[in-house]
Amino acid sequence: MWEWIVGRRKPRHALDRELSTPRALRRFIAGLPAGTPEASLQAVAAVFEAARELGIAPAARLQALCALDEFVRSSCRVLARRLLDDSPRQVLCEGVWKHLFQYYRALDAGYTAAIEAFDAGACDSAMHAQIAVAACRAMQAMAKCNMLLRMRYREPSAASWHRIERLLELATARSAASALLALYPDEPGETTLVREYLVAAASETAPNANLLPAQIHGVDLLLRRHAAEFRLGESFDATAMPFALDPARDARPMRWLDGLATRPGMRFFGLGQAYAHILAERECAERARSTPQWLAPSQLSAERYRELLAALAAQWALEPPARRHRREPAAGEILVAHDLPLIRRLIGFGELARTGRALEYDRFSAYDINGVVRGHNDVQLRAPTETRTVSAEEALRNLETFERALEPGAIELWRIADTSDKGLGAEATGTITWVKPGLLIAYRSPDSAQWALAAVRRLNRAAHNTLQVGTLRIGMYKLPGSAQGARVALNDPRQVPRSTPAAPALHYDAIMLAGDQPSLLLPPGVFDPAWRYTLTAGNRWDFIRMRRCTECGLDFEQIDYTIVRAQQAA
Repeated sequence: MWEWIVGRRKPRHALDRELSTPRALRRFIAGLPAGTPEASLQAVAAVFEAARELGIAPAARLQALCALDEFVRSSCRVLARRLLDDSPRQVLCEGVWKHLFQYYRALDAGYTAAIEAFDAGACDSAMHAQIAVAACRAMQAMAKCNMLLRMRYREPSAASWHRIERLLELATARSAASALLALYPDEPGETTLVREYLVAAASETAPNANLLPAQIHGVDLLLRRHAAEFRLGESFDATAMPFALDPARDARPMRWLDGLATRPGMRFFGLGQAYAHILAERECAERARSTPQWLAPSQLSAERYRELLAALAAQWALEPPARRHRREPAAGEILVAHDLPLIRRLIGFGELARTGRALEYDRFSAYDINGVVRGHNDVQLRAPTETRTVSAEEALRNLETFERALEPGAIELWRIADTSDKGLGAEATGTITWVKPGLLIAYRSPDSAQWALAAVRRLNRAAHNTLQVGTLRIGMYKLPGSAQGARVALNDPRQVPRSTPAAPALHYDAIMLAGDQPSLLLPPGVFDPAWRYTLTAGNRWDFIRMRRCTECGLDFEQIDYTIVRAQQAA
């Protein structure tokens, strides 16, 4: 009696009247904001966030949530295509990312609350099917949230795996987890709750820290394409099911090792025949110039798609890649700069600094027509080609005068975490969005005037907004003998009549690397074996032939070359 009285007197939610009947629901949907996809998603997300507080019947609540989700599905697809810009850096659009993440998180919470309202085993077959659809959509929303976090190199919390396991348990008790169903009316393909569960688990076993945001999105699309071939069981199989999930510990999926003791309740899974299909797609991608149509939402280029398939093939092989160089803990700080033009300027500054030149702000102005670059303690102006030996301390002081002339924020301070023979690990604090795997950086110790080069290899955003960066050292650069640095000119290789004026050469700044095999760091897209190249460094120019690209980064290419004909400039 008391529960009946309390229920009758309980205040109704403001949305109860809007969602209680099909007619009211249609009227509510018609009144939703349709001006922008962001406004539509925000309005529907507010309903999902309030799903637990609604006072309408469980069946009406679930039907209303499903109808609202289907209504804004097109808005989700529009925003997904705007998630990344068109630049090679693949910069995330913060506003779009925020709206998508909030919507998927609300979708997960709302559907889960609606499913919990049903009693296990007290539903008819039609409601069983509706619950199965809602559970699959909630599971997909959880996987999308994790994907969006990975695109910002953040690991999903341990609580997210608890929610995934909780949803699987709820839905299995109220519907058929292996029932084949269409997730949305306007989208092709069929799925099951178990498949969505395995897609969420398998995504975490990919090398996400080494991938670009578009590649992380590509992993999600690739796994969904082959999810029907995944395998799930309760016993470990190093060949068929090498990955493990332990629901009792809320631990993320991991590769299990033969000989480790298993615990009751653990689940093991593998890619099954999906791995063979990935290898086949890798072979097709080597010959293709474009990406498959189903990969279009990720905005992946053909080159990055090939890199993704190669990384996945190595990561999911029976013997995954192992660390080849031991990392040793270290402490200290480094100064870091990025962008190929800026790095090249810093190398030129170092060339000037080691020859005794510096910027003296009390006598030098960048806008003075007679302004000159002078060395410390120089009584007379020296010729630009005149050099002298300076101490390391003076070279550092000289270099710092040049670096102070750069824009604020051009050089950042990072903390060293560990070092190895081939690279180092560092930590950067704050909101840093420019760092991506494959990016070229220059770094130096605050006590040294020597800049070194490295490529970013892996990223992971830890607690307290700290970005952990793993780098691989690139060969030491070769000083070209002048502050202007090295330049590469591209000459038209076509045979044209003498009466036809030659096309102007295209000039690119380059960084020369020292070593047994000479190589250059150039902007992406410059390498083409059909073109003739001229390398200018100091007072020397050479005809060179580009041999092969040994490293293809996000904003650079490392090209081996040979000198065809050399000539001293007059």
